[in-house]
Amino acid sequence: MLYFSNGYGIAFCVNEDELLQMKLLSRFFPRKPVPRTEDEIASLIERFADDAVGRWEWDSFISTNFENEPINRAQKECLKVEEEFPRAGPVGWCNEQGLDRLRAIASELRRSAKKS
Repeated sequence: MLYFSNGYGIAFCVNEDELLQMKLLSRFFPRKPVPRTEDEIASLIERFADDAVGRWEWDSFISTNFENEPINRAQKECLKVEEEFPRAGPVGWCNEQGLDRLRAIASELRRSAKKS
């Protein structure tokens, strides 16, 4: 058995066959790295609002700890959107007003990047 940590304090173990399967799958389904700059995060938020981002890419953004304070603020604001603008149906992150708020968060993040 091999033991791993996912970087968030959660450890798991796999046997060698499972590790081989994970490596093989990762070659066919590589994960995109989480964006790191204000502009990259703003683009991700806009694409999410336009339904052009995969769930895992959004989840990675929401669950990543950033050292950049403007990105941290934008991340916290994005998390508030789900609660403040609940979705109307069974699918989606938020309602239309929430999508507009996400776009505004992306614009605010871009403006803060230009000031720096």
